[in-house]
Amino acid sequence: MYSDPFTFSILLHYSLILKLILKFIFILINRNIITHNDKVKTGF
Repeated sequence: MYSDPFTFSILLHYSLILKLILKFIFILINRNIITHNDKVKTGF
């Protein structure tokens, strides 16, 4: 799509950062769900 290698490297860099951010958000959501489930279990 892009013939310029510099632009391509920037896009690649951003896609990697995006993947890391998504992974981090996913882990945070999973932790919140797990802690919520523990609270529910102890509540009952």
